[in-house]
Amino acid sequence: MAQGSDVESEGIIQRYHTAAGTVTVGVEDVDIIVIRKDVGEPTPVELPDPYDATRKVKIVDGKYDALTNPITITSLGTAKTIMGGADYVIDSNGGSIELTPLADGTGWI
Repeated sequence: MAQGSDVESEGIIQRYHTAAGTVTVGVEDVDIIVIRKDVGEPTPVELPDPYDATRKVKIVDGKYDALTNPITITSLGTAKTIMGGADYVIDSNGGSIELTPLADGTGWI
């Protein structure tokens, strides 16, 4: 997998993202995405349009460097929100957030 590797543990599938660039989350992607880049850098994460998404996803700072290299999560789709805003930033070391698509397709919470 170009963005990282998949690991299954107790029915929960995790993906480790180690490459540079944007993390793209698919509609039927894994349960947990651990961002552990080989070289630390600010990381954009693109969630799918919540109108099409059917499952929650957890984004984790696995390198423990989000204070220096924040993880900025946005959603595809016009005027979609994350926790009520245009984006959500993980900016504390080891931080994480679990997001669920809203049933009406307007955003993630």
